[in-house]
Amino acid sequence: MKKINSWNEILECVSEFRNKGCFFNNFYPNESEMSVWIENSELFIESIEEFAYFFVRKTEIADFIYFFVKDFTDLKIALQKLQDVLQAEIVVYDYICKSEEERELIKEISSDGGFDLHTSLRRMSFVLKENSFEDEQEIAFAEEKDIDFLLDMFNSAFDPVSERIPAKQQLKAYIEHNNILICKKQEQIAGFAVIEIQKKSMYLKHLLTSPNFRRQGIAEKLLNKAFFLSKGCIRFMLWVIDTNTPAINLYKKFGYDFEILSNYTFVSKKQKIFDRSFIMSEKILTILKSIRPEFEFDGVEDFFDEGLLDSFDLVTLVSELDKAFNIHIDGMDIVAENFLNVAAIENLLKKNGVN
Repeated sequence: MKKINSWNEILECVSEFRNKGCFFNNFYPNESEMSVWIENSELFIESIEEFAYFFVRKTEIADFIYFFVKDFTDLKIALQKLQDVLQAEIVVYDYICKSEEERELIKEISSDGGFDLHTSLRRMSFVLKENSFEDEQEIAFAEEKDIDFLLDMFNSAFDPVSERIPAKQQLKAYIEHNNILICKKQEQIAGFAVIEIQKKSMYLKHLLTSPNFRRQGIAEKLLNKAFFLSKGCIRFMLWVIDTNTPAINLYKKFGYDFEILSNYTFVSKKQKIFDRSFIMSEKILTILKSIRPEFEFDGVEDFFDEGLLDSFDLVTLVSELDKAFNIHIDGMDIVAENFLNVAAIENLLKKNGVN
């Protein structure tokens, strides 16, 4: 596997793949994003017997793959062989479908190639010819001092497999270009939106309200500000997970509607456990281990009865959970029964709006 060292090298590879007849791909190059991958030594290239070519982004979470093949048939064979080459615990790829027939075909080929459907996103858009949105004084541009808190919010709320959590360098670049809008309440970031304006189009890349500040109209204010800043734009687009009904309803309220495009994310079958509950439990176990590194918490039914935690540890645990998941656990909920084991803590987090 060969490491990619520059953006120009990416462009040269793409040209080479196309010259070999490999036009069928899931690769949508973004120079600013991929330059960060290159800087972090995450991007590589791999070929399968001269009929399939892959860019591979290797991260702590998974290997993300971007393919170039001649047709669907080659893709199925290539997916099977690539997993043996990578030897990664989790391999992920996505594909944008343009019809119902294509959706069914890619699901079948992915399953035969050793992948299960993880998430489905839909694209929404609308055309706005007259922009009458007014300014929202409560909404401001993010500053560099906000980066760590924003990153914590991303990591606690978004799916790292399908929702492209930006790296720290990307957040810094977004802030430098005024792409991140924030709403602050009680000296905390209560919500944020990441937007990208490209001439006549505005892309809403991310929108989040902190669980502690929901039902206060913050998402609406962030969208109002985004539209106000987008005067001159005509087309507005976003991607949303198709099961995120509250977000979909909000976007429809502003005029968005579904397009035909769907983005399916597939995960290698040998890691079916890779879902949001798995991510949450792993984060909880990491926090517990940081408090009491001498103990193993996984599988224990009662942390207190087994002597792994005491009342002093509980205070620390609550504080660490608040920070890690960007919530505020109510004092009435700080009782031992809510912290007996990982499952009990997960239920408490879900009660506080953590998905």
